[in-house]
Amino acid sequence: RDVFTLEASHVTRRLACSEVNKTKCEKLLAGLDGIVCSALAVEDHFYSGSLFRGTALNYSFDADVVYVIEDYDYHWMEHYKDQVRDAVKRHFRRVAVFDGETPFCLKCTLGGFLRVDILITGNPEYNSDYDFWERGARYYSAYGSEEVDRSLL
Repeated sequence: RDVFTLEASHVTRRLACSEVNKTKCEKLLAGLDGIVCSALAVEDHFYSGSLFRGTALNYSFDADVVYVIEDYDYHWMEHYKDQVRDAVKRHFRRVAVFDGETPFCLKCTLGGFLRVDILITGNPEYNSDYDFWERGARYYSAYGSEEVDRSLL
């Protein structure tokens, strides 16, 4: 059938991320949470990305997981990323592939289908670093992403 002749609800059902895929993703993310929380002193974490905003398509979606670290110091970011990368590789073995990174995040694929951005940050209220506003503030930008998602929904 031509997609232009389908009812809107049928198109939505066909394109939306299925409950089966969501369940698989939730299991993979629960495993990731356990691994990251054992590797770093995680104070809090929350999810973002198309999977959690309800904008995920059945064939194209991602999850952003923001981990807020106790006593976070952005000067240690490479160390945090190494700790997470090593722990994930050790526990997930073949189901985790690291695809890249930015100064603030690790990018990986879990289970061959779930793209995940692992964002490591701290609570900016606890930062007393002298160069925070000059160089460090960008390392805390993920901390406010939960509020941004809430305001969009």
